[in-house]
Amino acid sequence: MEKKVILFDLDGTLTDSADGIIKSVSYALSKMGIEHNPEELVCFVGPPLMDSFMTFYKMDETQSREAIRLYRERYGVTGIFENRMYEDVPETMNKLLNDGYRLGIATCKPEKFAKIVCDKFDMTKYFEAICGTAMDSGVQTTKAEVIADALGRLGVSASETVMVGDRHHDIEGAKSHNMTSVGVTYGYARAGELESAGADYIIDSLKELTDRELITRICHARFNVL
Repeated sequence: MEKKVILFDLDGTLTDSADGIIKSVSYALSKMGIEHNPEELVCFVGPPLMDSFMTFYKMDETQSREAIRLYRERYGVTGIFENRMYEDVPETMNKLLNDGYRLGIATCKPEKFAKIVCDKFDMTKYFEAICGTAMDSGVQTTKAEVIADALGRLGVSASETVMVGDRHHDIEGAKSHNMTSVGVTYGYARAGELESAGADYIIDSLKELTDRELITRICHARFNVL
């Protein structure tokens, strides 16, 4: 089946958001009296925050929720705007739309923040659905669950869809739905991360998706690392 829907991660895939995220994580850790090196916080860009606080700072669930609250205290006012859109986004999105693809966003960022970012950079017009996590659901949301939500809102199956992202969570979320995945190397993945996660394709720039031969291969076949 030809795949006609492309889902994109947001942080590290469409925007370079590291500065605002890192500064807001550092703010939260400082407020909690936790020593840290801000230069080592790039690992927080992309994955669910609760996972990251629990994994990298050994917090329990209660502590992690408090860290997220403090993070949002800064991020929602300042950090969200310490961000920039990658320059290839407008050309790539317009080309894909002109070629008949349907586009959506699936991000572990709270949906409220994702929509603010998309509006800020005039990206909202490209996407039929911008799907993220709930701000205060009390339940941790995985990438696989966000993807499932996006599929439901778009009314499509995983077999019709491609997931594009920069971290292993994006690839693993896609694999959980047996969905074709494309990893991008310009984001925040560590060396070998996308390969280890099992990305079907790996590209070095978003603009590569405007290549008709490449996008046709991605949307008709699987398991090719470029």
